[in-house]
Amino acid sequence: MTKRDGFAKLSNGFWRSTKIRKLAREHPSALGLYTLAISYCSDMLNDGHLSEDELYYQLGAKDDDLNALTNMDILESDSDSGFFIHDYLQHQTSREKALKNAERHRKSQREHEERKRNRQPDSSLTNQCAVSDESMTGQHLNTQNTQNLRTSLLSNDKSERRSLPSEDEIQQWQPKKEHRQQAMELTDKGYPLIDVDNLAKEFRNSLLSKGIDHYQYRNLDAAFNTWLIKRAESKRDQHQTQVFDQDTALAGRTWHEPEKEPEHKTTYGIGSKRVLNLLGLDVVDPSDWRLMALRDLFNEGKSDEAAMEELRQMEQLRNKETEAVS
Repeated sequence: MTKRDGFAKLSNGFWRSTKIRKLAREHPSALGLYTLAISYCSDMLNDGHLSEDELYYQLGAKDDDLNALTNMDILESDSDSGFFIHDYLQHQTSREKALKNAERHRKSQREHEERKRNRQPDSSLTNQCAVSDESMTGQHLNTQNTQNLRTSLLSNDKSERRSLPSEDEIQQWQPKKEHRQQAMELTDKGYPLIDVDNLAKEFRNSLLSKGIDHYQYRNLDAAFNTWLIKRAESKRDQHQTQVFDQDTALAGRTWHEPEKEPEHKTTYGIGSKRVLNLLGLDVVDPSDWRLMALRDLFNEGKSDEAAMEELRQMEQLRNKETEAVS
C-alpha cells in the first residue's frame, strides 16, 4: 500500500442491515458493485456522485445490478443520467473537507522544510505534521500527489456535487401534472387513489422539519414521485392486511365457538351481479375502475349505501385530480 492510498469508511453494523443482507442473498453482484462504488467515490473525492459511464466502464456495472440498487434506494437518480449513493456524506469525508485537510498538510510540510533550512530545532514536529485519521479519513497524501489529485478533480466538472434544494425552494415546490397522471395510472392498476395535494403538503413538511440533509434529495420532483408510489403501495398493503385480519378473526371466533356454524363469507368479483346492479351495468368493462372499487368495498363487508357513499367520495377526488391534470 502506497502513501497515496486512502480509506473509505464502512460501518461495523453494515452487515446487520436488513437491506444489505437481502441484497447479499438476492443480488450478490449488486452488493459488490455497491462496495466498489463507495471505494471509487472515496478515491475520486466526488461526494458520492457517479455517472453512467463511470458505473458501466470503470466499475463494470450491469443493468440488473443497477436496477437492484435503485429499487432499494441505495443509488438515487440525479435525473441527468447519473446517480448519487444514498447518505454518502453521512459516512464519508466530503471533497471540500479532504482538500482543505490536504492544503493544511502541505502548509505544515512547507513550514517544516523552512525550519530545516534555517536549522531551527523542532521538538513538536510530529504534532505539527500529523493529521488525524478522522479529518483525513486515513488518506496520507504527500505534497506532489495531493496537488495532482486536486488539479484532476477540479478539472472534472461531472464530479462536482450538485447542491441540495434550499428551504425557499422546498416551500414553493408544488406537485406537477405528471404526478397527478401517475396517481391516476396507479388507480387504474387497482391501487387506492392518493390525494396528491395532501401528500405534497406532507412531503414539504417532512423536508422542512427534518431538513433536506436528512433526505439528501437533489430533485424534488423525482423524490415526490417515489413518495407517491410508496404511499399507494402502503395503502394497498394496509388494505390487504385488514382483510386478512378480518378473515383471521372470523376463523378464531369459529375455533372458540365450535357449536356455531362457520360464518360464510361471500367473495365478490367485478362481474358479480350485486356490483353490476348497483352501477346499473349489464356487461363487465374491465377498464371501469368503479367495478374494482365496489368489489373491494363489498369484500370488506360494506353495505350498499356505505359502498356507494365511499364510491362518490372517490369519484369527487378523482374528478379533482383529472381537472388538475387537464
